[in-house]
Amino acid sequence: MRIKLLNLNKFSYEAANEIRASLDKNNIVYIETSRVPFDNSQSTIWLKDKNQEKQARDLIREFKRKSSTNYKMTILEKYREDKKRFISVVFIMIIVIFLFAIGAKR
Repeated sequence: MRIKLLNLNKFSYEAANEIRASLDKNNIVYIETSRVPFDNSQSTIWLKDKNQEKQARDLIREFKRKSSTNYKMTILEKYREDKKRFISVVFIMIIVIFLFAIGAKR
């Protein structure tokens, strides 16, 4: 089963090439589907081996941190990166909003 790793449409051509090079350098086996002109499809990198998923995601995460392209993660990507931390932050935000709502009624 293939695993969707990354949507390349969020990256410049140069950044996408750096990502591919990093995956190749670390022997990550992947398939890339290309965007079709006049279609709503997206260029995407798919992993062939589920056992390489953690290593590949770590490489992508490291690339995003070092990248000078000012890439901003979407909420869904933040959730996928660290689910426990994401849920904890959302839970704390809900509690704070609830406490402010109770305080505003008084």
